[in-house]
Amino acid sequence: MLFLLILLLSSQNTHALSGNVSTDGEIGYQGTLNQQTEGDKTRVTRNRPYVQTKFKGTVEPADQSSRVSGNIAARAWTDSRGGKDKDRDNSIEFRELNAGYTKAGFSGVFGIQQIGWGETFGLFIADMINPRDLRDPLFNELSWVRVPVVSVNLKYFISDWNFQIIETPIPVNNRFPGMYNNYKVVSPIDFSVDDFPKDSEFAFRVGRKFESGIDASLIFFRHWSRNPAFEPQGAALRPIVERVSTMATSASQAWEDWVLRFDSVLHFEAPVQFDLKEKVIRTYQSQSILGLDRTFASQTNVGGQYHLDKWADQQRHSLSVRAASKFLNDRIEPEAFAYFGLNNSDVWIQPKVSWYPTDSLTLSLRMDMILNNGLSSKDGFLAPLENEDRGMIWLSYKL
Repeated sequence: MLFLLILLLSSQNTHALSGNVSTDGEIGYQGTLNQQTEGDKTRVTRNRPYVQTKFKGTVEPADQSSRVSGNIAARAWTDSRGGKDKDRDNSIEFRELNAGYTKAGFSGVFGIQQIGWGETFGLFIADMINPRDLRDPLFNELSWVRVPVVSVNLKYFISDWNFQIIETPIPVNNRFPGMYNNYKVVSPIDFSVDDFPKDSEFAFRVGRKFESGIDASLIFFRHWSRNPAFEPQGAALRPIVERVSTMATSASQAWEDWVLRFDSVLHFEAPVQFDLKEKVIRTYQSQSILGLDRTFASQTNVGGQYHLDKWADQQRHSLSVRAASKFLNDRIEPEAFAYFGLNNSDVWIQPKVSWYPTDSLTLSLRMDMILNNGLSSKDGFLAPLENEDRGMIWLSYKL
């Protein structure tokens, strides 16, 4: 694919071509320790050294009227745990393997890629193109939990308007944990190339940047369900994977040090289940997040969000806040994230501190505490994780 694009570029330009290749990499270690507050049980849930690398190459004519690019990114890790989870997981996968072509008013990327959407923090409701790795429900680093997919990603730019078309020929399922709420989880059946194009996913997005500074997008996505729902299969649980249509909007507005953000998604006829004791229903499900951020001259950033989840005759209201700053010549960065249910039992508190002794080395320590706020008998989506605290260490070195 990359070779064909280079031929296309050279056939349209008689000028000399120039190229550039860049590489970067990272080695690191992630370790997590979970402790159940009831029963005082402690177990290692992540013991993972890893390595990742990325290569990017570009070719363009002297007048820079167009560009051909290629990206290769791979990650490998091994994970061995103790206690009742004493098994070993190994993973080697391409995070990116694609070729791109850019010309005035157009860009296209073809191959394995990650495509990000949305404006919010903590919970990324509009980031839907890539399925998620749900095996660690509290690990919300998008560059790690997005599952790469083979897609065609086309963008067109006309004045203040932009248009995006995405096609995923062979869909990929979420990655589910082996156990969920003390039940074994049976992996869903993988999609097959034999079912192309019947099973393909496709999305269309139209966006505009207004003179007032508002950057807004309207999205339609026809896909296989992303939000987890399960049905019994013997003594185990089987994830329900069904066709869903989704409409979404995403917008932001900046005023000097302030940013207003909004994401909203509406899933039609989606399988919905917020309690394993309840039967799965097929209904609409809407999720909306309205947020406001303020950045201060001291490199301190503070943000707050209001969350509204609706399905059938149910509503769930929640708030989240985040604060981060840097000290000692940007070598120390404390952060804190908190999520609090207003009419449900959820409380999620996540303090974190990162130390940057050099420009390449990072050491991060973080806690995740899932509590019951006692204000409501209605469970939140974090109810299966209540009374389990977790500590995490993340050491990384950029090569």
